[in-house]
Amino acid sequence: MTIIQLISALLVGAGTIFLAASIKKGLRVRRLAPHTHQQSWLIITLLMFFFVACYIAFVTLLVADIPFPLESITGLVFLGGAFFVFLIINMSESTIHTINESENRLRFANDTLETRVLERTKEINATNTTLNKEIKERTRAQNELKNSYFEIDQLINTAVHGIRVIDTEFNMLRVNQAFLDLIGFTGLQEEIIGKKCYDIFAGVYCGTENCPMEFLPKTKKRLTVEVEKKRLDGSIVPCSLTAAPFFNPEGEIIGIIEDFNDITVYRDAVLTQKVAKEAAQRASLAKSEFLANMSHEIRTPMNGIMGMTGLILQTDLNPEQREFMKILESSAESLLAVINDILDFSKIEAGKFQLHETPFRLADTVENAAHDFAGPAAEKNIELLCRVKPNVPDHLIGDPGKIRQILANLIGNAIKFTEKGEVMVTAELDQDLNNHSIIQFIVRDTGIGIPQDKINDLFDSFTQADTSSTRKYGGTGLGLSIARQLVALMGGRIGIESVEGKGSTFTFTLRLGKQPEPQGVEDIQETPEYSKKIRILLAEDNLVNQKVATNILTKQGYEVTTASNGLEALKAYKSDTFDLILMDVQMPEMDGFEATRKIRDMEKETGANIPIIALTAHDMEGYKDKCIAAGMNDHTSKPIRKDLLLNAIENATRTA
Repeated sequence: MTIIQLISALLVGAGTIFLAASIKKGLRVRRLAPHTHQQSWLIITLLMFFFVACYIAFVTLLVADIPFPLESITGLVFLGGAFFVFLIINMSESTIHTINESENRLRFANDTLETRVLERTKEINATNTTLNKEIKERTRAQNELKNSYFEIDQLINTAVHGIRVIDTEFNMLRVNQAFLDLIGFTGLQEEIIGKKCYDIFAGVYCGTENCPMEFLPKTKKRLTVEVEKKRLDGSIVPCSLTAAPFFNPEGEIIGIIEDFNDITVYRDAVLTQKVAKEAAQRASLAKSEFLANMSHEIRTPMNGIMGMTGLILQTDLNPEQREFMKILESSAESLLAVINDILDFSKIEAGKFQLHETPFRLADTVENAAHDFAGPAAEKNIELLCRVKPNVPDHLIGDPGKIRQILANLIGNAIKFTEKGEVMVTAELDQDLNNHSIIQFIVRDTGIGIPQDKINDLFDSFTQADTSSTRKYGGTGLGLSIARQLVALMGGRIGIESVEGKGSTFTFTLRLGKQPEPQGVEDIQETPEYSKKIRILLAEDNLVNQKVATNILTKQGYEVTTASNGLEALKAYKSDTFDLILMDVQMPEMDGFEATRKIRDMEKETGANIPIIALTAHDMEGYKDKCIAAGMNDHTSKPIRKDLLLNAIENATRTA
């Protein structure tokens, strides 16, 4: 082998090495090359195949012993081509590495971007969901607000009262139709919204210190006043104005709401009521005066009848005459009871019945009330029992006269409707309070009883259990009604339990004040002794009453001088000396009040103070106070009761 051949072989070997290296690196690059570089790899592969073909051709030429220059050039070209392919493949590998790194970074960036896009998309979706909810809530709130405005408009426009809403700048924000009607505005509401209230409406309070907008921002309280609202035609409408402030969320007043109520009808009603009240007061006064006059006119002849009957019974009478006079006396007593019931009922209705609370002994009051009916009970052979239980306080404060009247009504009815058996009167302690005692009174009888269907109406006025025309027992039907009203006046209650054919039980309770029990004091009654005969001036215009009173007094040892009117009484008082004056109240020429006042005026000069006792047929509540105010010392009513008259005279002369 020549040197040339050796060099050629070396060149071919080196080229073969470069070609093998290129093929190996090319295969690695092929694995690394991304799909986007497959075309470049195809070119490199074709180039390698080309050089492989060149190599095979060169080896064939070398074996074939080609000429020198051609052989060497061919080997050199082959080596250069193999080296060039190696360089290209090596550069391709570097480029592909760079491309792969770039693609990896790009892929990472893309993945990161996609992740961020997904996250942002989720955030946007969540935000959209929240926005949708907020939009729905806002839409709902707007609808509710719109509905609220509509409802408020409906409420304001359907309100009977006139309503106006103004802001702090006196701009009218809202009015209703009732307000427009009130002030006589015939246009639409929209025509005045936004205008100043004082530019269109002029009420008496507008522009003055009474304007609600002037002081509501200071007080921040609702205001109710009466105003005279001026209409557009100049007329005035009396209104009750209620104004209230309304506030913004910061608590600042942003306006007021005014409610105007036309009180024309109310004022007319008040005026009518005032006129009616005055008429009723005049009627009540007239009724009171009528009752006073009726009391006087009825009791005056009754005084004569009963007085003369009593006087006749004190004379010598045969049995038949005494029986007749007893019947007359009983009839007069019954008639007086009827008269008293009617007058008492009228006084209660007229509001003239008053209580006179004084200390009293309850046992005495109950026993005296029962004692008054001992005679009628004995005549019917009925046992009348009276019991005050030991736990009942004896010293109380109340109106013993009214208590006795209630008991008298109940005991009288019990005896009236009982044919056999007994009537039991009981007083017992119901409750013991600090300053008061609740006392329960029980009146039980074994009489005819009351039907159940009549019990509820029993305490009504003019009502009786037996209303037939053949009533056996008589009466006005006012006794129980009066008893019920008296019990109510004293803060108590009255009731009944009854079984027809077996009897009735009436119970009532009274709230009575307590008084301290007397300690170590004996109740000693002393009979006064008089060293001289007591001289009495009797001023009475009725001759029958004069004779009755004179006869009663003279039989008790009193010396009596009579006068027929106030003027005669004054003349007698000036010309003579008396120890006591019995003064009729209603007399001609000068009544008893004026005569008493003149006597008291004269006594201011002499220093005397003669006892004056009023004799009056007026039995209206408060009449005794009127007598005392006129200067009289005491009061006794007609018909004259001997015991009451003598007790009054004895008390007056004892203290004189």
